[in-house]
Amino acid sequence: MILKALCDFFERHKDLFGPLGMEYKSIDFVICISRDGQFLRFEDMRKPDKKESSKFMVERMNMRTAKEEANILYDKSAYILGFELEKQKKVLKSTPKALECFKQFTSHLYEVFPQDMRVKALNTFYHEKWDCNKQLMEEHNLWADIQSEIKKRDVWFSFKYENENRLLSEDGELVLAYKQQFGRKLQRGRCLVTGKLTDIVDLVYPTPIYGSKSTAKLVSCNKDKGFSSYGKEQGENAPIGECAEFAITSSLKYLHSESRHKFRIGSKTFVFWVSSTNDVSDEFEDMFAALWGAPVDNENAERMRSVFEAIYSGKRPIDSEDTFYVLALKPNSARIALSYWAEIPLKEFSGNILKHFDDVAIIGDQRTNKNTASVFTMLRSVTRESNSSEVKSNLIDAVVKSIFEGTAYPYPLLYAALQRVRTEQRVSSAIASILKGFLNRLNNTDKVDYMLNKELDNPAYQLGRFFAVVARMQYLASERDTLTKQYLVVASTTPVSIFPRLMQLSNYYSSKLSDSRRRFYDKLQREIMGRIDASAGIPAVMSPTEKANFYLGYYHQKEDLFQPKEKESSEHSAE
Repeated sequence: MILKALCDFFERHKDLFGPLGMEYKSIDFVICISRDGQFLRFEDMRKPDKKESSKFMVERMNMRTAKEEANILYDKSAYILGFELEKQKKVLKSTPKALECFKQFTSHLYEVFPQDMRVKALNTFYHEKWDCNKQLMEEHNLWADIQSEIKKRDVWFSFKYENENRLLSEDGELVLAYKQQFGRKLQRGRCLVTGKLTDIVDLVYPTPIYGSKSTAKLVSCNKDKGFSSYGKEQGENAPIGECAEFAITSSLKYLHSESRHKFRIGSKTFVFWVSSTNDVSDEFEDMFAALWGAPVDNENAERMRSVFEAIYSGKRPIDSEDTFYVLALKPNSARIALSYWAEIPLKEFSGNILKHFDDVAIIGDQRTNKNTASVFTMLRSVTRESNSSEVKSNLIDAVVKSIFEGTAYPYPLLYAALQRVRTEQRVSSAIASILKGFLNRLNNTDKVDYMLNKELDNPAYQLGRFFAVVARMQYLASERDTLTKQYLVVASTTPVSIFPRLMQLSNYYSSKLSDSRRRFYDKLQREIMGRIDASAGIPAVMSPTEKANFYLGYYHQKEDLFQPKEKESSEHSAE
C-alpha cells in the first residue's frame, strides 16, 4: 500500500519529475570544451550564497558499491578531475582508478556516437589532451575555489560544448543510446505494485534520509544471504517494475526534499501528502508542516486551526475520497526502517487534529506566545534542556499515533512530563497542556477546562490550587517564593506529610497581609478546602494521574492569580 500510494503521487505530479531514469541534480561547476577537445573555462553554477547550486536534468546516479562506475556525462571530482578529499587526513588525494573509469566511459560513448562532434571533443579532452587540459584547468581563476569546495563536500561537474547553452548530460538522446548499449539488461516479470508485465529492476535506487548512509534504500534484498529462494536473487524476490521503481524513489526523494512535505523529530523523518491536488490540500499541507516542524506562535496556530476546522465542518469542500498519508522513516544501517504508516480520510484527520488543539489548549500561552499544540514544543518540553534530539523513538511513535488517530495520549508522555516537573520544580504552560490533554483523553466525562475550574470535585486538583494560593501569599508577604522549590514535588507525591505544614505557613503568611488581602485569601482557602471530602482527609500518596491533576490545579490557580491589576482589585474589594 505504501509503494502504491507513492506511485499514485508520482502520477498526479508528473510535471515535477523528469523522463524515466532522469532526475534533477545539482551541478556545481561546468567544464567548457572546444571542438578540438581543449579546455576553455570553468563556469560556476553555484548560487550567490554558494550554499546551493543550479539543478539540471541528468541520468540518475549509479548505485556504486566498491567498484568504480562512472555516471553518464557528469560526476564528482574523483571521476572528472582525478582527485578527491581524503576525509581522515583532510587532504586531497589522487583517484587514478576513478579517473580511468570515466575515461573508459568517454571511449564507450565515442563508439556509440563516432559522428557527434561533442562526443568526439570530450573523448579528445581525456585521451589526447588530458595533460595539457589539466594544466590549463589548474591555471584557471576558479581552480583554488574548486579545491577549497572539494575539501568541504562532494563537488559535481558536467560538460558544455563550446558556446552551447545545454549541458551534455542533459541530452536525452546521448543518455538513452548509451544505456541501451551498455546499461543493465532487465528481466521481464509481473510488477507487484502495478500488476503489469514489465521489465523488473534488480536493485531499487537509494533514497537517503537524515542520518542515513547515502546508499540507504526503502526496499532492498540482500544477495547470497539466505534471500535467494527458488533461485531468485535480489529484486526478483519481490519484483518491482522499472517504471514503478522510478515513480516510488522519485516521489520519496521529492517529498523528503520539500519542507512542506516533511518534518523531523529526533532521528525520525516524517513525510506526508494529500491524495488530491487542489488549493485546499495545498493549504492543508502547508499548515500541517508548520504544526510539527518548529515552535508555533498563537497567531499562526489560530490560522492553522481555522484551516482544519473549515475542512472538517465542510466550509472548504473536499472530495469524500481525499486521503491523508503519512510515512515515518528512521535510518537503520544501510537501509531505511519504516517506523509508522497511516492513510486516513482527510476530513476525519482534520477532526483529529482539531481534537488535539482542543485537548492541549490551556491558559498562559498568551504570555509566552508559543502555542502548546505544536508537537515540536510538546516533545521538546519533556526533554532535558528542551533538546528534541533526546526524545525517545518509541515516545515519538506513540504521540504521533495518538494525535493522528484521535486516541489517548501515551503514558510515557505523562511520565516524561511529571519527570520534568520533578527536575525543574515548576510547571510550564507546555507541561500543563500535556497533563491536561492526557487527562481529558483518559477521562471523557470529567474533563479539565482550559482555565481554572473552581467547581471541579477532584481532591488532587483542589490541593494543587491550595498550594498555589499559599505560594502566592508567601510572595505577597515576603516578595519571594521558596515554597514551590521546597515543597511542590513533595506535596504532589506524599501530600499528607507536607500539607499540615503548609496550613501552618498559610496562617503565618496571612498575618503579614493587609486586612483586605487577608480576607480575600482566607475566603479563597476555605472555598478550596470545602471542595475536599473532610472524611477522606489528605491523601497519603498520589498516583501519576493524581499528580497530573495536582499540577494542573496548581498551574490553573497560579495563572488565575497572575493577572495583577484584576486580582489586586478583587483582593482589595473582598469583604
